[in-house]
Amino acid sequence: MIPSHIEGNAFLIKTMFESVKKINDRIFIHFNNNGIFIRCIDYANVLLGEFVISKEKFRTYEVEKSLTFAINLQPILLYLRTVKSGNNIDITISKNRIIFNSNVSNEFIYNQVLDHSIIKIEPNHPQYLNFNTTITFNKYVNHNITNLYNWLKNFKDINYGKALIETKDKDVTFTIIDADDNIYKYIYNNVVSGPNSTTLYSLDYLLDVIKPQNDEFVIIELSTDYPLKLSTLINGVDHKYYLAPRIES
Repeated sequence: MIPSHIEGNAFLIKTMFESVKKINDRIFIHFNNNGIFIRCIDYANVLLGEFVISKEKFRTYEVEKSLTFAINLQPILLYLRTVKSGNNIDITISKNRIIFNSNVSNEFIYNQVLDHSIIKIEPNHPQYLNFNTTITFNKYVNHNITNLYNWLKNFKDINYGKALIETKDKDVTFTIIDADDNIYKYIYNNVVSGPNSTTLYSLDYLLDVIKPQNDEFVIIELSTDYPLKLSTLINGVDHKYYLAPRIES
C-alpha cells in the first residue's frame, strides 16, 4: 500500500477534533477523494455531528484510496494542544497507523488504531428530515448568536432545563421555564423564513450546539417536533449538528 499524504494548516485538524470530542472521543475518521469526514453521535443518542474538511483546504492532499480508521481522539489532541492558526502539519497515512508531523510539536506516530468493534456502529446520515423553517443568524446585520448563547447560559444550572423554540412569521422566540414555572423569553426579529413551528429541546444540549466558536453566519433549520439542524463554518471546518427534540412523558 502506498502511504497517503496530506499537508496543510494544523489548526484545521485541531478544530475538527476538538469539535468532535464534545460529542464523542472514540470515532471513525474517513479519508477519501473529497477530503476528511467524521460523523459521530453521543452516548445518549441525542446529538449527532458531521464534520468535513474539503481537500481544497490543504496544500497537498494525496489520497488515492478511501481509508477509514477507528480512533481515540485523546492522545491526538494531546499532541495538537500547542497548535495555533498558521502552524503547518504533515500527515502520512498507512494501513495501520497515522503519522503526524508539525513544526510545533515534532513527530507523533499514532499506532492505537482501534478495532472497529470497540466503537458502536457509526450512525447513518439523518434521512427523511423535511426542515421547513430556517433561522439565519448573521452578526453583520445585528443578529448575533453569541448574544443568545450568553442569555441561555444564565439558566444552565437548572436541573433538566428545557428550551422551547417557537417561530412565528419572521420572528423566533426562545423560552426557558425554570423549576418554579417562571418563564423567560428571548426574541429575534426578522430572522425566520418558512412556516410557524414549535419544538422543545434539552437546554444542556442546545448550549453545546450553539456555543459560538464562529458566530459570523449560523443557520438553524427545524420543523415542529423535529430535530434541530445547525450548520456553520468554524476555522475552515464545515460543522453540522442534529439535535433530537425533547420528549415529555
